[in-house]
Amino acid sequence: MRRKIPAPIVIVSLILVAHLCQTALARSAVSRQNKAPVHILGSDSFIRDWFIVGMFPNPRNTLDSPGSGFHKDYLGALGGEAEAEVTLNSRVSYTDEKGVRQAAQVHHAQTAPSGVFHFDKLYGRVDYRQAYAFCYIDSDRDQTVTSYFGSNDDAKVWVNGELVHEYPLPRSCKARQDTFTFSLKQGHNRVLVKICERWGDWAFVMEVLTDEFIASLGERPVTRVLRDIHELDLCLVGVNSPEFPIAPKTFPEVHWSNPYRVQRLLGDFPFEVRWYDPDGKKVLQPQRTGPYTAVIEGVSPDGLSIRRAQRFYGKADDQQDRSIQDTASGGGWAARPKLLESHGEEPSVQLIQESPHGAVALSYLAHQSTISRRSALGPGKHARTFNRYLQRGQSCLYWITLPKGYDKEVKKWPMIIYLHPSSLQGHDLSMVRTPIPPNVDEIKNDFPFVVLTPQCPDEYDAWPSDIVVDLIDEMVKQYNVDARRVYVTGFSLGGRGSWSVAVDHPEVFAAIVPVAGSYGHPERISRIKDVPVWVFHGDSDRLLMIDPVRDMVQDLKESGGNVKFTIYKGAGHGIAGRAYRTRELYEWLLKQHNE
Repeated sequence: MRRKIPAPIVIVSLILVAHLCQTALARSAVSRQNKAPVHILGSDSFIRDWFIVGMFPNPRNTLDSPGSGFHKDYLGALGGEAEAEVTLNSRVSYTDEKGVRQAAQVHHAQTAPSGVFHFDKLYGRVDYRQAYAFCYIDSDRDQTVTSYFGSNDDAKVWVNGELVHEYPLPRSCKARQDTFTFSLKQGHNRVLVKICERWGDWAFVMEVLTDEFIASLGERPVTRVLRDIHELDLCLVGVNSPEFPIAPKTFPEVHWSNPYRVQRLLGDFPFEVRWYDPDGKKVLQPQRTGPYTAVIEGVSPDGLSIRRAQRFYGKADDQQDRSIQDTASGGGWAARPKLLESHGEEPSVQLIQESPHGAVALSYLAHQSTISRRSALGPGKHARTFNRYLQRGQSCLYWITLPKGYDKEVKKWPMIIYLHPSSLQGHDLSMVRTPIPPNVDEIKNDFPFVVLTPQCPDEYDAWPSDIVVDLIDEMVKQYNVDARRVYVTGFSLGGRGSWSVAVDHPEVFAAIVPVAGSYGHPERISRIKDVPVWVFHGDSDRLLMIDPVRDMVQDLKESGGNVKFTIYKGAGHGIAGRAYRTRELYEWLLKQHNE
């Protein structure tokens, strides 16, 4: 016979279990909150966010002896310097110069805009002290990286428990005083820096650079421009494939696949188009089915001669469509892999490169080289870094979310850029969450967009238009993004950014969706009269009043603009979730595209 448990005991037990679960959840939340900063590799090279542990003694009478603070391990309570992992709750006891037990504190602190961390800002002006700085570096793969380091004064650096650098002498802190390399594993890597101050200033600075980043910095500007142009295909105007009908006996118009990117890199310039038939002969009109080569040639405003060619396929009206992948693997496409080099009327690649007027040949087989340089990422959300090399120091982190089927379907996908509010600015991508796609099954389960979510660097007081559009160019180059279907949206500061980026570069966007965002230059709003706009705003918004937005929408309509305006009655500023859960929004976006 079972023994019956009295009801009061059951109730008390349930209360205890609930209390323990609540306590465990609270501790878990605190643990996540107290975790040290994570530096995502590539974010402008400087590590800017640290946990600082200190202060500890650095006795003057033992500075250059084996018993100095430089050689003393103060982190025994955390497993020692090689094993320490620091949280905001970490407490480290030590004995000071007077024999009194003290407890060092952990502070969360950021560097100056220059990348230098000044301990004086945290502790005031002191001498003969030392402290530790701790963070994680997140790497997307196993790799060896280069670090530039400077300190005032003595310093040691550990990565994943390995001592990778030390400097045991006094000096003033300058960037890039020391250079060393170390290995990173995929995922989070522990970084601990020890800085011993003797007298005067007390500071350090640390940069971490990948091999790719260093190689890019070493390129000449013209090399970078030509490399980027190299990634752009030619396309047929009004045709969504590399095939065209030969029935009209005329060749279709040829243009760059992304003319805006060409304009930004080289400027506006006309070009001449010549066509060659399957036998390599110059022709004025198509005569039979087969591969034809279009050659364009022009001179940029700064005198750079550009020659570019790409093959297309002329087909009869009753001929079945052929994909570029099928035709590139055999038949007429493979018959002349170096068509222009073998034809007498066209100079070879070598002759073009060596010509006295400095002409440059750019990828005669563009579809082959472009595919090889595209990102191999599959569907899902990925953390990445964009570095804008034209002006050093301009960079931002971003999330890129690729839709289901991205790795299975060879096609161009529409892209939404989401610009976040001001509270999420910085160099820590873990802060940034995107409400797109919303957590609504009927929307997210079949969401056919690439979603780009950059993080605005905290040195800006508004979204920088040039960085945003350069990042878009990079996405079109690296991913299967349709440059004709790029949309920008954002909330609060991001809503303002949606207006300003589109006004500065209206030709880039097929539509914009500002959410609870205003714009400070309504006199310029007519620049986007040809860009479809859907505005969301709450009529009780006290942070960004609706009246200026309503006036701007009216001005845009009067200038001939295509504007939808959704006003949430009684709603304040926080309308982002509601706006982005609107299914009709995404159906509307899919209907918008540039010509």
